[in-house]
Amino acid sequence: MDRLLTMKELAEVLRVSYSVIRQWPSHRLPPRVIIPGSPRMVRFRESEVQKWLSRSEPMERQHPVRIGRPRRGLSI
Repeated sequence: MDRLLTMKELAEVLRVSYSVIRQWPSHRLPPRVIIPGSPRMVRFRESEVQKWLSRSEPMERQHPVRIGRPRRGLSI
């Protein structure tokens, strides 16, 4: 049986903070398993995470990094 990772453990594997993982939309995360009985109990199969990492390409920034608050009236 494959080991199931929590979101915190996934963050450690990906070497990002837990808050970053929480902010990512679900389509950017590896395939997940929702434990029956609770919609909040999301887990990730370790083997699926490894497959996902092996086929993922390094992401390039689509927009320049902006520091500070956005100005009013300007869209990003």
